[in-house]
Amino acid sequence: MKRIGLLVSSLAFLALALTSCYWRPDLSSGGMRVDVSGIAARAGNPGDVIRVYLIADGLLFSAGGDVPFMAEVPASGDPVQEQKISISGLAVGPKYKVLVGMGPVASGVFAPTYYGESGLFLVNPNADTSVNVGLVNLNSFSGIDFSADLMGRNLVSVVGNGGVVAAEPRLLHYTYIDTFTPPYAFAPVQSYDLAGDPNLSSHSINGLSQGGISYSTWMNTTNGIVPFTTDGWLNDPTFTDNLAAPKDILESGSFPVIAAGFDFIFFRRANGLGGNVATTGIPSPVWVNLDLPGVMDMAVGSGSAFFAASSGAFALPPAFLQDTVPNLAARRVAFSAPLPILSLGVRTGTPSTLYMGTADGVWYMSADESKLTFETPTPLTQVPETAGEKIERIAIHPTMLTSDNQAYLSRYWLFIKTWGTVYKLPFFAVFPGRPTGLAWDSAGVLYITGTEGLSAVYVGGS
Repeated sequence: MKRIGLLVSSLAFLALALTSCYWRPDLSSGGMRVDVSGIAARAGNPGDVIRVYLIADGLLFSAGGDVPFMAEVPASGDPVQEQKISISGLAVGPKYKVLVGMGPVASGVFAPTYYGESGLFLVNPNADTSVNVGLVNLNSFSGIDFSADLMGRNLVSVVGNGGVVAAEPRLLHYTYIDTFTPPYAFAPVQSYDLAGDPNLSSHSINGLSQGGISYSTWMNTTNGIVPFTTDGWLNDPTFTDNLAAPKDILESGSFPVIAAGFDFIFFRRANGLGGNVATTGIPSPVWVNLDLPGVMDMAVGSGSAFFAASSGAFALPPAFLQDTVPNLAARRVAFSAPLPILSLGVRTGTPSTLYMGTADGVWYMSADESKLTFETPTPLTQVPETAGEKIERIAIHPTMLTSDNQAYLSRYWLFIKTWGTVYKLPFFAVFPGRPTGLAWDSAGVLYITGTEGLSAVYVGGS
């Protein structure tokens, strides 16, 4: 039995950065020792390590700065021997959870092959609290990779576009995964600096979205929407010239009516929404831009746009953009989930399926977009594997209907649904820092941007 003691002193907590992702200890509550036991050692490769992370009252425990607390010991490689890790200096009071991973570390990237989590527990003063965590195989599909070129970059968004386009506030990056020639790996990154373009030097990127008829990708910026293509980084900085302020766009999307040559464009900003009816990719002179507090997310289907706001979720038809005087109150069609809706995704079809992320996982229902009515089962159907998790982002693959690839992102877990099965990946296996974006490419690779770079999960599908 191997026992390793790790002392976390109260002084270490004083440097803690008070962010929403980390838990702030109450230094007056005192400290104690907790043993994380029962981690079955596996016969792994030389150099494999076991890492332990703590969740306290739902937030990642930090010993200072924007860095999570982590305890690490070498994996024994002995299938009989157990590893025991002791952590001291924990505050009494919060509900804790232990997350564990085991695997190699290469070039600063932890690549666990096993993971586990404990149930919730409390620590008691003046006595050890024993917590047993069993390890299970981590399903990494055909692999998980991190872009070496973008390691450490603070990326704000990602969108699938043949390969993938990721963005920093002032830089665009294009790369892709070669899924035909193993070993799969990121191609070299091609980048575009907005500062070097006189038409875009005053723009800062908030996010990226799938484009419309004429351009494959849209930049959502502090100064409107800028359509662009990675082929020569061609762009149209005049696209939203006629959009009245405020122009601080967070997200956009469109659905075309090909026969009529129309492209119905919707967008959201922090406290508003709007859009345009474009003809053959050219927007009309009149843009809709209405105030609405607390617009948190949007998704565009095949015939309507869906919004999640602090006042409730609703859908809007194309007619909303065609009214002489846009009437949000008259056009909105409300829908709801058991808890307030935080994130949205749409699987288009007949009818479409609307996915809603809440503080209690993902719920879904049918949505007849042609009539803009919603068949609401009683109760709505929940993705059971996500129950209890706050779902912050949803990404539905637009074309892989047989495998039905979907991804749901919570604070510390990534859920991937493919071929009818939902898989769960812990943050330390796949998140490049704090996640900021989630997108599929045409080959079924799931990309995640974060405050520390770009990662990819090779899911595949059809």
